Amino acid sequence: MVLFSLSKIKIYTVCLFFLFVWSKTAFACDPIQPTVLDTVSIDPITGNIIVSWIQNPSPHTAYYVVYVHNPLSDPPWDAVDTVYGAANISTVLAGFNTSGGNFIVAVSAVDSCGNPSFFSFNTAHNTMQLIVDYDPCNQESVLSWNSYRNWLNGVGAYKIWASEQGGNFQLIGTTTASDTTFKHSNINTLRNICYLIQAVDGSLTKTASSNLNCIFSSFPAEPQFSYVRHASVLGPNAVRLLFHVDSSADSKEYIIERRTSGRWVEIRKILPLAFIGNNFSMIDSTAETDYYSYYYRLRTINICDIESAESNIAKTMLLEGENNPDYMMNTLKWSGYEGFENGVG
Repeated sequence: MVLFSLSKIKIYTVCLFFLFVWSKTAFACDPIQPTVLDTVSIDPITGNIIVSWIQNPSPHTAYYVVYVHNPLSDPPWDAVDTVYGAANISTVLAGFNTSGGNFIVAVSAVDSCGNPSFFSFNTAHNTMQLIVDYDPCNQESVLSWNSYRNWLNGVGAYKIWASEQGGNFQLIGTTTASDTTFKHSNINTLRNICYLIQAVDGSLTKTASSNLNCIFSSFPAEPQFSYVRHASVLGPNAVRLLFHVDSSADSKEYIIERRTSGRWVEIRKILPLAFIGNNFSMIDSTAETDYYSYYYRLRTINICDIESAESNIAKTMLLEGENNPDYMMNTLKWSGYEGFENGVG
């Protein structure tokens, strides 16, 4: 018969306890599975990023770390949030300019031993940045956005939503997964219109929204006035022209034209950047002022290449003289000036 002392029994008990703790710890520290992202979306009101994921199946998950890709970092991921509790599977990321770019997001689960789950660029999801180019000439908006990435079922379609004057959002179109552009035509003018894109996954059970992008559907501003202040002959082959225009209008160029009696002929184009304020002048050095009286006018072309204004017409004076030696006098005659708003006083 073998007898064990009480001290030996205590030693065996302690050893068995530590063996049990070691085995539990070793089991808990086994690598845990990657965390699968559900959606990465943008709150259209705040612009914050809403991140959600599927609960990690590891029974030892303690918390999650949310990362945003940063190519300037090494490694290229910034830890931006920590979510404690295995069952807490969403968070909101503030402070990101979601209208100015798109952001790639990943989530890693961490177990009770501090072991993180694997994640990579190839499993990360991203926000969608919506860009809107409004064309006032054709009254249309051209929308473009970056693709949503890495849903398990891929993207099934993109839905395009629009709200006018703060009203409810209306579905105005859809595109396929490979088409990330859309043209909104025949827009009502002088309206505030907001757009957003909604990605729908291939199973039609998940959605993600882009940033909100708003425009005002204005026409090009029309000039309120366009006037030839004067057309004055300075001397042979020199006519000084002074113009008064509305520089606040959406004008592309000003075309100066002249004629004697036939058709109008363009003699100069002036760009709005060529002068400051509402007045500019030029010298017409090709006018044959000793032989002709000239008519001048100014045509304004807007940014849509459409004539938006035509000025009054100004006419130079042609002076002629006749020497009468019998009476020892000279006779002068001239054509009347035309162009003043209230005529010649």
